[in-house]
Amino acid sequence: AEEPEPVVEIAPRDLIVTEFAPDNEGTDRWEYVEVYNTTDHDIDLTATNTTVVYDYVSSSKALAFPAGSVIPAGEAALLWLQYSPNTDGYTADDFRAFYNADAELTVIPITGQSGFANGGGRGIRLVSGETVITEAWYAAGEVGSGTSVNYRLPARLTETMMAVLEATVAPTPGVIPADTLVPAPFAPQPDADLVTAPLQITEVAPDTANVGGSDAYEFVEVYNATSAPVDFSDYTLKYLYPLADLTNSSTALWPATVRDAVIPAGGTIVFWIKNGANDALTAADFNAHFGSSLIADESLFEIRSGGMSNSSARGLEITTNTGFTVNRAYYNLGGVDDTTADQPIQYAVNHDDLTLQTKLGTSGATPGAIAPEQVDDGLMIVPADTTAPEIADQTAAEIAPGIDFEIAVRATDDIQVKTLSIAVRSNLDAQPIRHEIVSDGADGYVLPIAAADLTGKRWFEYIVVASDGTNESVVGPVRVALAGVDTSPVRLNVTDEQWVRGEVGLIAGGDTYPAEVE
Repeated sequence: AEEPEPVVEIAPRDLIVTEFAPDNEGTDRWEYVEVYNTTDHDIDLTATNTTVVYDYVSSSKALAFPAGSVIPAGEAALLWLQYSPNTDGYTADDFRAFYNADAELTVIPITGQSGFANGGGRGIRLVSGETVITEAWYAAGEVGSGTSVNYRLPARLTETMMAVLEATVAPTPGVIPADTLVPAPFAPQPDADLVTAPLQITEVAPDTANVGGSDAYEFVEVYNATSAPVDFSDYTLKYLYPLADLTNSSTALWPATVRDAVIPAGGTIVFWIKNGANDALTAADFNAHFGSSLIADESLFEIRSGGMSNSSARGLEITTNTGFTVNRAYYNLGGVDDTTADQPIQYAVNHDDLTLQTKLGTSGATPGAIAPEQVDDGLMIVPADTTAPEIADQTAAEIAPGIDFEIAVRATDDIQVKTLSIAVRSNLDAQPIRHEIVSDGADGYVLPIAAADLTGKRWFEYIVVASDGTNESVVGPVRVALAGVDTSPVRLNVTDEQWVRGEVGLIAGGDTYPAEVE
């Protein structure tokens, strides 16, 4: 039988740099770079047109290796730097013996550089044509005499620059630490130049395993892309019924049962849809199903709803309590079926429109965990906000009976009014009722009171609170009387300065029952 043709194509991260040992004790004779083959086939460096490049601060140079050098499938090879006179007369067996390495360990000599720098600021790259296959860099302090630096996969799938796993450790040529193939943790840092959506929908699970005939584990994941915690009580989710042009035929607010969620900087919260059939399930059940470790009412919050459609076009939107869109994501648009049981839809930030997420596709569920490909490398820095909203009360001074009445204000802020509430009560109410008001789009906020609700009332009292997420402003309490109604605390069936004679029945009334009138 004919031997199969060797594989000559090579892709980024088919080979990865896993260790760099640039400084030996005594004479630098055994300096090396460890390279691991992540594929299931041998890789011939010559056949794949691979070049080994040594990088330093201001320039770089290609290093030579013997033609036909092969790195075996799923194994590591050592690129041993040879130069005269340090390595003259020494062999690969001597190299293995020095490190007490496995006798079968592949050792490939490389030449063209008189030693690696011991002080740091150096790197190694493997390239094929214009494609970078892998690269690694060591800084001052990450290596020392007789030590090496180990690397691991970078956080992003598209990155080729290896992340440092361990620095100044004993060399272990041919031995790959367990975490080498585990991507580095994603830890975005504040970035003064980054402008992005402050809150982003990153994962939506509209189709999951069922309980009682309904999807039991539907969820929506929200990411905080800023460098400061965000109080989600100024926001809510909205369920969208989109048309082809992404306007909506209908929408429904989806407030969480607990509103005071705080999303840490660079962190997430998850909203779990409770639809009746799954009401008995707990956070422990949710975590067991997905392998997550979320905490009820801390990182996992419940929304009471009938659930998400599996077959029709739908969307989710993060909106301020005042109705301003922050971020939204859609699925099943244009007749495409994006739903697969327990394979949520993943989304990424879209810098062409920060209010509209880019759909990446479906994958295994990761509630509470962000993939680097979904978000920016950094966190947006939100400037300190020290200015409170301004409220101008535009409510009429008197209520005209028989017609609808409006409590109307104008509220502005140097950034944005995120929540505006009006708490109102009448003379018949023991406690006020709080209403969150949506902006009319021109800084106006109105709470209507129907004419029928004025019947039997003598006055209404209201308090207005406006918040920008950091600062609050308050107006009130303000009391507005109905026109023609006596607002005295004690009322008689006679008027001031009225004369009476003989026997006259007096009727007294107050604001409470039983009346406190003697």
